[in-house]
Amino acid sequence: DPNINFNWGQGSPDPRLPNDGFSVRWTGKLQAVYGETYTLSSTSDDGIRVWIGGVLVIDDWQIQAPTTYTGKVSLSAGAMYDIVVEYYEQWGGAQVALSWSSPSTPQQIIPTTQLFTPGP
Repeated sequence: DPNINFNWGQGSPDPRLPNDGFSVRWTGKLQAVYGETYTLSSTSDDGIRVWIGGVLVIDDWQIQAPTTYTGKVSLSAGAMYDIVVEYYEQWGGAQVALSWSSPSTPQQIIPTTQLFTPGP
């Protein structure tokens, strides 16, 4: 996926999946634009976990209506970090989004230009 910003409503990401009781796991690389502390923000219905460079930054693994949680991480400009995002949907609405902000970056969905698929 080019970024993480989905609202499946009462559905799922794929017609082969049930509308409730599914999970998604994204893996890849994240590249920081600036060398500074970033605030990662996740909005999800239901649970989400986010790891950057092997460090758990957001841990919100519970059934809930759309809720936003944040975590901070210091990143070096141009450096590539492993990113893992796990999401699960129990029932009802299904949505998940991951954004960031920093002193030099207004809050925004993490852009496609800063996310990379894992190599071989």
